[in-house]
Amino acid sequence: MRTRLNRFSAEEQEALINWGYAQADAALRARFDPSLAAPERLPYPDAQAHG
Repeated sequence: MRTRLNRFSAEEQEALINWGYAQADAALRARFDPSLAAPERLPYPDAQAHG
């Protein structure tokens, strides 16, 4: 993910939201309750990862 301080494109926003969602899910499972039901999908399942 780029680090410039200009506006993210819609595609970059979707990828970043998915990344945050996955990180939050992993943290909850690791530190709170490993038996939590897995999410059915990411908020933006068609978003491409940027790197």
